Amino acid sequence: MHYVYLGADRSGFRGGFTIADQDRIEIDFATHGVTLSHTVDWH
Repeated sequence: MHYVYLGADRSGFRGGFTIADQDRIEIDFATHGVTLSHTVDWH
């Protein structure tokens, strides 16, 4: 999930996307029937 965080952080800087506490990040590999999901939790 570290890679997803870094990619989203870069997008936030360049493309106007941001990540906030309790946001959910999902990656869907439909061809394999697998979905990865992670909720952001800032401490």
